[in-house]
Amino acid sequence: MNKLNPLFLVLITLGLMTLCGLNQTNANADPNSINEFACNLNITSTSGGIQISGLTDPIIYTKIYNASGTLVGNCETYGGTPCNATEFFGNLSAGTYTVTVQTFTSGWSLINDCNVTVNVSQGCPPSGTLCNDGNPNTINDVEDGNCNCAGTPIGGGNCLISSSGNQIIVSGLNDAIVYLSVYNSSGNLMENCNPYGGNPCNSTEIFSNLPAGNYNVTLQTFNSNWVVNCSLDQIVTIGQGCPAV
Repeated sequence: MNKLNPLFLVLITLGLMTLCGLNQTNANADPNSINEFACNLNITSTSGGIQISGLTDPIIYTKIYNASGTLVGNCETYGGTPCNATEFFGNLSAGTYTVTVQTFTSGWSLINDCNVTVNVSQGCPPSGTLCNDGNPNTINDVEDGNCNCAGTPIGGGNCLISSSGNQIIVSGLNDAIVYLSVYNSSGNLMENCNPYGGNPCNSTEIFSNLPAGNYNVTLQTFNSNWVVNCSLDQIVTIGQGCPAV
């Protein structure tokens, strides 16, 4: 009987070991390896963000890269922030993004293998972001999270500052605490009333016989708990009044 060549036996043994190794499940498998599997997840873009739903498998790795290849968002089962069933990655600048998602069974068998390009439109600034609504009669302008910039009307409440001839008229002074001052263009105090000092304000104050010019009227009113109702800082122009009869 012919004896088998020892080298031949070694080659056969190595071949069998390789085949067995390929069929084994490796608990330390690289979750970023690419395989031809379907992507059954819902990946969509919204204004300023990307949403991924259907992340319910035992092991999940999700990454989002911008057009420069920089990682801008991720969640993963091991080594990072775990993924929720629906993940929203917001505050993204307008542009093109690559979304990669791989999900596995608990035994590391690949279920989903997604590599998707998503275009994100210009997003809205987060709620509370400072902005300018272009209205000079508002203060503390902020974004509402839906691309709307709005401020708090100056004054609020029912306070109103107006002028007539050589008079400045301030009405709606019905709060418990009222501070009202009128300054000329040089910054000199011309008129005032307040709850302290013996000169409380009436519900309507009329300051008359004012020389022509610009006046700065400042007003703050509060309730008894010192909560602001009106807060005004307004320039009023007085023309030349009519001569006395």
